[in-house]
Amino acid sequence: MRTQTVIPQLRTTNANRSLQFYEHGLGFTIDWKHQFEPGFPLFIQLTRNGQSVFLTEHAGDCDVGGAVYFVIPDVDRCFTEFTSQSVVPTALPADTPWGTREMLLADPDGNRLRFASDAPAVERNTTLEGMSDDEILHIANPIMDNLMDASTAIDHERHIRDFSDRMKAIVTKEYLQKVCETYQREKGYFSRREPVAVFRRPGSAAIV
Repeated sequence: MRTQTVIPQLRTTNANRSLQFYEHGLGFTIDWKHQFEPGFPLFIQLTRNGQSVFLTEHAGDCDVGGAVYFVIPDVDRCFTEFTSQSVVPTALPADTPWGTREMLLADPDGNRLRFASDAPAVERNTTLEGMSDDEILHIANPIMDNLMDASTAIDHERHIRDFSDRMKAIVTKEYLQKVCETYQREKGYFSRREPVAVFRRPGSAAIV
């Protein structure tokens, strides 16, 4: 039963040369060939691991310089298989910013064949010691913004939203109101803040 519903078509100017590359270099198999008469252009379907392509010698079908994107399980394994058959990629396997690992080949007519798989998962160090300043500030900024806004409004419920139980027991509603009223009377309201530095110690970080 066919599961592939779209088959890309690539122009070849020499079917025998292309078949040498696709069959012996990349491991495709010929499904069928069509030719109206001997000496006429060939039209061929090839398949590799369930992925099919058309090769056509008909000049009116398409132009050379096409491109196909193959999604495969393991691009590095594919690279090993291809290079063992003396196929040299134009771009070696490499991780991309969009989470794939890809390599690029060109067939004898210059059609581009890109093979891609999911990039290997990288175990991230999510401890504070292993995070960058930007990563820590990305977490802390919304908390600090809420603290400033809640202090200006003297809103106890919002102010203690992100507190630990220990801090909630210390910063009571009466305590917050007294501190905020005194601060606003003597120094005014918070207007802006600008992080200067992030200091780390095991299990915690301080932002100045």
